[in-house]
Amino acid sequence: MEFLIELLAELILEGSLEIGTKRKVALPWRILALVVLLAAFGGVFALLLWLGILLMRDNAVAGWLVIALDAVLVCGAVRMFRKKIRERDAQ
Repeated sequence: MEFLIELLAELILEGSLEIGTKRKVALPWRILALVVLLAAFGGVFALLLWLGILLMRDNAVAGWLVIALDAVLVCGAVRMFRKKIRERDAQ
């Protein structure tokens, strides 16, 4: 079951990123793919932020660590997307 979920997530996320950055794909499909990608990553980042805020009530250090992890993941996702866009423009 875990393998199936991982496979589906990889297909959706990687496929959305590839489709969203290809100029050969029609603009409406690229926009839809990027919305799916943004919703998936945005949901994970929002859940981590929410978890960090909830943890702050009991343990401030753990809450700040989760929020810091969330910030690092957001920066990494932005960097990955910018790298894909630059690779596309270089071709």
